[in-house]
Amino acid sequence: KEAAEVLMAVQHPAFMLNWDPGNAATLGETPYPDGYDLLPKNRIGHCHCKNAVKSGDKYDWAPVGKGVVDWVGQFKALKRDGYHFAVSLETHWRGAGTPEASTRESWAGMKEALQKAKAL
Repeated sequence: KEAAEVLMAVQHPAFMLNWDPGNAATLGETPYPDGYDLLPKNRIGHCHCKNAVKSGDKYDWAPVGKGVVDWVGQFKALKRDGYHFAVSLETHWRGAGTPEASTRESWAGMKEALQKAKAL
């Protein structure tokens, strides 16, 4: 919601959004489809890929594919809407024991979501 408000306030086409559904989720939003549907699609210039899970009254990072963000739906929508910029895997989750193992697990989840979305 905040991202859409900022883009509405700054009406310059060179001002692009770094869409981060994982961050939106940690604010209690439903990033896809609700948050994404509010955004002007031609103003998304980058996308971060990570996930989160609700833990009591807060959110913790989770591997991609095992959290609240619907990455299959999000990737389908990005493809449908003609998104052609980068999607960066963010590796905030460290639950697999080592940073490398955690990154590999999140990458596997991201790759699976991309494949299911037919976006890879």
